[in-house]
Amino acid sequence: MLDGKVAGTALHEYGIGHLVEAHRLLESYEALIFDKKLGEKIAPEEITIIDDSKIEINGIKPISYYVFDAEGVEKQRTEIIKNGIFNSYLHSKLTAGTLPLEKGGGILTGNARVEIEKSEEMEEKKPIPRMSTLYLKPGDYKFEELLEEAKGGLYISSGGPSGAVDTGLAIGYVDIDEIYYIDSNLDLIPLRLPSASFSLTGDALTFLSNIEKIGDESTLSLDSGYCGAESGSVPQAIFSPSLLVKEVNLKVINSTKPRKKPLKEY
Repeated sequence: MLDGKVAGTALHEYGIGHLVEAHRLLESYEALIFDKKLGEKIAPEEITIIDDSKIEINGIKPISYYVFDAEGVEKQRTEIIKNGIFNSYLHSKLTAGTLPLEKGGGILTGNARVEIEKSEEMEEKKPIPRMSTLYLKPGDYKFEELLEEAKGGLYISSGGPSGAVDTGLAIGYVDIDEIYYIDSNLDLIPLRLPSASFSLTGDALTFLSNIEKIGDESTLSLDSGYCGAESGSVPQAIFSPSLLVKEVNLKVINSTKPRKKPLKEY
């Protein structure tokens, strides 16, 4: 079971987010996992993922809020995945005008973004398609119900997850700092290896297909911060509920200095 922040960061990094920024289709070295999959089923039908910079949840307006993108295009609510079907890329004027319709061109989604802070280096940066606020539509399961389903497995959490993705290979990771064993009484038993860091790793299609159940609105979490990519550092956010997944890949890194210090020492 993944808490909302871990699930959201995984979706941002390698689950869907960076891999549907349409400028990557213009690069010959980008072996995009979603290329030529528009209109196809890539996830369970319960999965709907939206990119919308103007979305507010429970009165919370995240730092990624904007109305017009860097090219003056009004942001459109974009259903990237709708009921499990790959529905749309995220576009700038360049990608919408260059890509053919069968590759999702011809649609202005309002996702052209660039770092506002200017420097000599940044003057060469140009707006490209970037995520704004991602939103995974909640399901029907309460936190305790997901725990019951995951009994005997792991609950993976993080106060401030971070990660990255290789968009050519479509493989990424999320650093995590809390892992618990879920015992028969649904108690969470903390697990920790001294001098070790943990990462959740995977690829998009495997991660999406492994999602079995989605938490309801009460499990929804907001994770926000700044994402650095080709057009610089821009504010981004994701609202995601907790997820029950069939399996995950955990990478353990042993070192004298863990890549990420745990929030709690056990």
